[in-house]
Amino acid sequence: MLSVLALAATLLVRFPARWGLALAPAGVACEQPAGSVWRGSCKGLRVAGLSLESVAWQLHPLALLRLRLGLDLQVDDARVAGQAQLDLSPGGRLEARNLRAHLPIDPGLLPLFPRGWGGELELALDALQLVDNHPVALRGALHARGLRRFAPPMALGDYVLRFEQAPDANGRQLGQLRDEGGPLALAGQLQLGSDGQYELNGLVAARPEAGAELAHDLEMLGPADADGRRPFSLAGSF
Repeated sequence: MLSVLALAATLLVRFPARWGLALAPAGVACEQPAGSVWRGSCKGLRVAGLSLESVAWQLHPLALLRLRLGLDLQVDDARVAGQAQLDLSPGGRLEARNLRAHLPIDPGLLPLFPRGWGGELELALDALQLVDNHPVALRGALHARGLRRFAPPMALGDYVLRFEQAPDANGRQLGQLRDEGGPLALAGQLQLGSDGQYELNGLVAARPEAGAELAHDLEMLGPADADGRRPFSLAGSF
C-alpha cells in the first residue's frame, strides 16, 4: 500500500505537462511541452488562433484547496513579452496581479484597434478582474506609444489610460485618458460597465505641429471652444 501511495504521489508531482495540455479546452494546442503541469513550459502555444513562441508557468497547489487555479505566467515572444500572477475561479472569474506586458498594436492581437493602425502597447496593471471576459475592476495604467495610422500615414503620438479608483456601487469604473506628447492635446474619461459596455468622452485639440490633414479631420467633430478644443464621444461593448 505504501508503495502504491508513493507511486501516486510521484505521478501527481511529476504529472507531465503534455498530459495536462491534452486535457486543455478546444483551441489550445502546444507543439513542444516540457516540464510538469505544476512547473512547465510550452514552445509553440496556440490559443484561439493566437500563436506564442514560448510560455512558462508555475502552479500554486494551495489555490486548488480553495477550488481555484493559481499560477505565475511568463510569456516570451518576439511580439509579446509579459508576466502576471493569475487566479481563475469557477464561474469564469479571472484575477490578474502585477500584470506587465509589451505588445504591438495589431488588430490580430488587439481587436479594439482598427485595421491600419500601429504602435506599441505597454500594460502596467497592479490588479485586473475579468468576469466572462469583461473587465470589472482595474488598477494601473495602459500606455500607447508611437500610435500611428498607416494609410495615409499619420503620426498620432503617445497616450496613457490610468485606472486609480475602485468601481462604484453600480460596478462602473472610470479611467482617465491623457496624451503624453504628440500632435494632439487630449483629455478624456473612459467609463467601463460590468456588462462589457464602455463610453469614452473627452476634449481634443490640434497642436501647432499637427499637419493640415489632422487638423481638418478634427473639424469634423464640430465647432471648437475658446481654447480650440473639440468634444468627442465613443461608445460600444467588448
